[in-house]
Amino acid sequence: MSKYYETNKAQAVRIGNGLSSLPKEQLPDIINSMDEHPLDIIFDILSRLPVTSLLRFRCVSKPWCNIIDQPRFARMQITRSAEEPTLIFVSKPTDRKSTLCLYSVKEKKGTLQTSENRLVEFDLYRHHAEGSCNGLFYVAGYCSDGSIDIIVSNPLKREPRFARMQITRSAEEPTLIFVSKPTHRKSTLCLYSAKEKKGTLQTSENRLVEFDLYRHHAEGSCNGLFYVAGYCSDGSIDIIVSNPLKREVQRLPPAPVKSQHPGVPFSNGYGMGFDVSTNTFKLVCVFFLESNFEPSTYRFGTLVHTLGTSSWREISQVTPYPLSDKPVFVHGALHWIIHPYLLYDTPEAIIVSFELGKEEFSLISHPNYYSNFLNIFQLVDLNCNLGVADLSCNSKIEIWVMKDYERKQWVKESSIEICGPARILDNRHIEVIGLWKHGDILMRFSCQGFFIYNQNTGLRPTNSSIALLFQSGISSHRGSLISVSKFMTV
Repeated sequence: MSKYYETNKAQAVRIGNGLSSLPKEQLPDIINSMDEHPLDIIFDILSRLPVTSLLRFRCVSKPWCNIIDQPRFARMQITRSAEEPTLIFVSKPTDRKSTLCLYSVKEKKGTLQTSENRLVEFDLYRHHAEGSCNGLFYVAGYCSDGSIDIIVSNPLKREPRFARMQITRSAEEPTLIFVSKPTHRKSTLCLYSAKEKKGTLQTSENRLVEFDLYRHHAEGSCNGLFYVAGYCSDGSIDIIVSNPLKREVQRLPPAPVKSQHPGVPFSNGYGMGFDVSTNTFKLVCVFFLESNFEPSTYRFGTLVHTLGTSSWREISQVTPYPLSDKPVFVHGALHWIIHPYLLYDTPEAIIVSFELGKEEFSLISHPNYYSNFLNIFQLVDLNCNLGVADLSCNSKIEIWVMKDYERKQWVKESSIEICGPARILDNRHIEVIGLWKHGDILMRFSCQGFFIYNQNTGLRPTNSSIALLFQSGISSHRGSLISVSKFMTV
């Protein structure tokens, strides 16, 4: 039996080699004549051929195409074929920031040359590693939120995306962080976690962390770290970074702003993000150098601090417009809405971004439908995508999401009716906090408490024991195990 098998195997290899060397125009006649043989013999012959030959054959014969496309055949071909290795060249075009192209490489007359046409092309934020296994090629890269994006492809079949998966640190549900200022302690701030219990939002009984801050002004979070900014009595900016779930706190060196208006609340913009190119957290402080309110002309300064260093550094890049105080960090950049009260004319774009890697400001277009009143637009992080809440209509809130960040394309995600059972009569005092459990959106209405929006069930009020007083705030926060103590400087 073994001798019979070896004889047939040798014959199959010889026939296969002959087929591989035939010109394309002769293939139909040869294939038609071979169709007279039993299917298992054809299956055996084809399973010993290289992939490039099989891809030629499947385009000529429909029956052979059906055989070649079978998963069982693909597995058998891997074990039987004496496939020569193919070189795959991974290229990143200079004119397209997040595009990767795969080319095959062959030796011609002693010179390695790439194929004229790319095999496949796909988007990846930052290329990190590649490899192959059993004919499948993978490329891995970092996402702007610190997770890992992996694309698996069959380049010789020109399948641009055989599978795409994302490996994140965890499926961490957002945590609400409540910033509270006790009335009996002038310069103390406390952070509490907030959860929904039996339909009621409640803060934790015990505070997560407590620290001193002269005047609380802004807060936000990035990759599990939470920051709070405030003014020092000498006019400098004091920023505290914390991992509240690990109960760790670090006070940064004061930001030495040179503002004409050190005590004016709207004179500074803050933000923290993660730079994947250097694997570091960076904090940004934007301030007025000079201002002339009539006409509205301004000159700005920008300070950057890398977490773990001992000082701030001033950079030449400055914002084109005044910023509102609460940014959103997605896709490797901080984003602010232009400050609503410091402009006489509506600009062509109302979103300012600061890319952490290049340390550059730029403008981002807004959704097509918007009002001239910038104070009723809010930026929000929607599952690591940039979102805009349009509150220009008293009967509804429109949620826009930038699904394609590279092309800056906005998609209207939701239209939330607010004049029905929720009975919200005026949306000028609504704050869209961010994502809550199960992908819901949490909002706060100053006089009527908290509301939760679900795409299936709509908008519903939720009870709350949280009292948002002056100089208090609440933010959506995803926890992590990152320790701020490793960033301590001597």
